[in-house]
Amino acid sequence: MILLPMGAQHCCLRWSAVVDRLSCGTWIYRLGSAKKRYMKENRLKSVRGFTLIELMITLVIAAIVLTFAIPSFQTVFQNNRLATQANELVTAMNLARSEAIKTGQPVSVCASSNGTACVGTWVQGWRVFNAAGTIRVFTAMNDMAANSGGVTTLVFSGQGAKAIPNGVVSFVLTPQGCISGTVNRMRTISISNTGRANVSTGNCP
Repeated sequence: MILLPMGAQHCCLRWSAVVDRLSCGTWIYRLGSAKKRYMKENRLKSVRGFTLIELMITLVIAAIVLTFAIPSFQTVFQNNRLATQANELVTAMNLARSEAIKTGQPVSVCASSNGTACVGTWVQGWRVFNAAGTIRVFTAMNDMAANSGGVTTLVFSGQGAKAIPNGVVSFVLTPQGCISGTVNRMRTISISNTGRANVSTGNCP
């Protein structure tokens, strides 16, 4: 063992303490740097975007879902529009009948493309009127075919019965693009001699 003078020993102890402090500080610094780097890498991983393969898989799944969903949406939309048109026609018949009973005078419903005269087809619109003038005008049907068997005007007597024409009058409403055999895609509005309207469903021809 080498013995050092007292002054030299004190100097070495001070130097050793400095070295230890430097070593400890360096270790703490490196530990802090490693922790920051680890947190940064994890943060980058957490915000990682989609890969091209994941994006392609998502698009394929979305395309498959839309392939089945769009026709269903179209069917629902057409059914709602068909029901609306049928209800509008029934509303016109009920209005004409009630006005005839209220006034005791004949009230007519006819196909009208301009809302002022009995011209055109039922698809183009219709009007309710009496001798005094037009009571109400109904707008044209959208993307719809209407078959009335050639009837263009109905007249309700003051008693509420359908005076003209005689017999049951039927309006068959069919949406455009109705595929043959499709269930419940048609509406038939039947007006009896008593003046009452009835709605039934049917399959596409």
